[in-house]
Amino acid sequence: MQRQYGVSTDDVESNQLPEALRSEFEQKYGDPREGKIRLPLFAAYRLLDALGDALGQRFMGRQEEILKLLSLRNLSPLGHGENPVGQEGYARFRALLVELLEIDEAALPKFAPLPL
Repeated sequence: MQRQYGVSTDDVESNQLPEALRSEFEQKYGDPREGKIRLPLFAAYRLLDALGDALGQRFMGRQEEILKLLSLRNLSPLGHGENPVGQEGYARFRALLVELLEIDEAALPKFAPLPL
């Protein structure tokens, strides 16, 4: 977001926000002590969507699926829990990321299978 739009999610200026989001984002994400607006993950993608960014639009169109996959991660040792993501969860994550980021799957690195 910084390179393409000149917006740092850690320090958003009010005038960088579209009018439709400005009031809500100032109220929800504004830090009165530091005078900064700091955007969490989903708010950053909402901003991208509002700016007409293709990635933001794809992300927001799949947000329910993304939330479910993030929940899998959060419940795993990679997050805050004890339940492994598993092969199916990994495959769903990977497929979603390949689609969202429009990555050529053939260009991704190949890893040797790990013994179980």
